[in-house]
Amino acid sequence: MRAAYLTVFFLICFSAMGQVDQFQKDIIEYLNSNGTRLQYNQAYEAVFPLLAKNFKDFDIPEKEWQKLKKDKKSQVDEVIRMLSFAYRKHFTQQEINQMKSFYSSEAAQKMLAHKTLSEEENKIISQFFESEVGKKIVSVGPNLTQDIEQISTEWSKELFSAKMSELIKDGYVY
Repeated sequence: MRAAYLTVFFLICFSAMGQVDQFQKDIIEYLNSNGTRLQYNQAYEAVFPLLAKNFKDFDIPEKEWQKLKKDKKSQVDEVIRMLSFAYRKHFTQQEINQMKSFYSSEAAQKMLAHKTLSEEENKIISQFFESEVGKKIVSVGPNLTQDIEQISTEWSKELFSAKMSELIKDGYVY
C-alpha cells in the first residue's frame, strides 16, 4: 500500500512540476528560509563518504569526486521541488506565507542557528507557535514528517544509485 501511495504521490508531483505557480514558489522560498535547503545540501554531501566506503579498493582521484559533485545545486533544487508538494498537501498558500514570513525573521533565523535569543525574540517565537498556523504545524507534523521521509528516502536512494552508476561507468567496477 505504501508503495502505491508513493507512486501516485510522485506521479502527481512530476506531472505538476512543469507548472510552477506562485504557491509552489512561495513554498520553495519557505523551504529555503527554514533550513531545509541547508539540510539537503548536507545530505547530498553525506552520500560521498558512503560511496567512498563502497569503492575503498579503488584509488579514485579527487578530480573524479569533484566531477560527481557538480550537480549539487540541481539535485537539491529537485528534492526541494518534490518536498514542496508535501507542504502543498498540508498547508494553504496563506499559511505558507505566514510560515515564510516567520522563518525569514531574525528571531526564527537565530532559533534555527541555535543562537541565544533575547526575551523579545523568545516572545515572537512563542507567539508564532501559539498562532493558528503554529498549532497546525504541530497537528500535521506526523503526516508531513511521513511524507517528507518518503520523499527524502527516495531522493537519497536515487542520488546514491546515480553516483554509483557514474563511478561504474567511469571504470570503477567492483
